[in-house]
Amino acid sequence: MSDTLLAKEIRSQLYATEQLQVRIDNIPTHQLLQGRIDRVRIAGTGLWLSPQLRLHTLEVETDPINININTIRNTDRHQSRSALEQPLGVAVKLVLTREDINQALNSAEFITTFQSLIPLLFNSRSLQQASRRYQITSSQVEFISNNRFRIETEIAELGYSDRLNLTIEAGINLLAGRRVELIEPIVLVNGKPAPGQFVRGLRAAANKFDLNQLETLGGTARLLQLEMTPETVEMALFLRVEPAAATP
Repeated sequence: MSDTLLAKEIRSQLYATEQLQVRIDNIPTHQLLQGRIDRVRIAGTGLWLSPQLRLHTLEVETDPINININTIRNTDRHQSRSALEQPLGVAVKLVLTREDINQALNSAEFITTFQSLIPLLFNSRSLQQASRRYQITSSQVEFISNNRFRIETEIAELGYSDRLNLTIEAGINLLAGRRVELIEPIVLVNGKPAPGQFVRGLRAAANKFDLNQLETLGGTARLLQLEMTPETVEMALFLRVEPAAATP
């Protein structure tokens, strides 16, 4: 029954679900009522977070869970960390397909977000302002050998009908499970090498990705695996959530 209720709650948070299995291990009634669970395992295929964002595979497995039942009943879900009686560890495996990624890349939500990040590629204020004249119209990603990716993006300059083709290619290397390093990045505009500032900006943007930033939110995360094949990207992560400090 508990498995069914948790699966129903997960489905209610998703746009659509193709397959979902939930298992709560070793739950004598008295233990469950006390807020203690030995392990939760979740396995899903075709999980739609929105009409444009699909997760091909998601597998989640927790360490033992120990929560304060009274606290969780009277706490907003965004403050649920305060109900933890001990740290919670969670292992996550995520698989995305190239088709699903490309669908997400061309969604209005992603284009708007990506558009706002373009000025971050430049240190010069004048270049940042100039970059706002350009609008992303479409993007496609492909995965090539040695954990490298290539993104082809079509960009339109506001007020003009001409299009620019921006190509970004790079390898990805994990650093201590918390940061990513771009290996031999290449940036082309209409097939010709872009000015060096584009590559420097791309490296700088990648360097801002640091999972240690989650520590300010009371947790840690490590990216243990990042593997690309021609059709998929597979990631393995470990998350640890600390109980919130007690309020005096």
